[in-house]
Amino acid sequence: MLGELMRELERIGEGLLVFYGDHLPAFKASFERLGMTDRRTDYVVWRPRRGPGARIDIAAHELAATIASGASMLAAGAAEL
Repeated sequence: MLGELMRELERIGEGLLVFYGDHLPAFKASFERLGMTDRRTDYVVWRPRRGPGARIDIAAHELAATIASGASMLAAGAAEL
């Protein structure tokens, strides 16, 4: 499904794809009982035709601003997120 979305965004040449990884932060006690203590989760914020991506670590509360920044750059026609 993500591949299809990415291909379509590449085809039209614009857009913003945001994907949230898993539910680990929400189920702290359950995962700790299984020995899983890393509470980080993966997010993907992607725009087509913008060159190589970059891995950055941000807190969950920073995600909305990152998405808004990408959307405003998209509206302005900027080349990077």
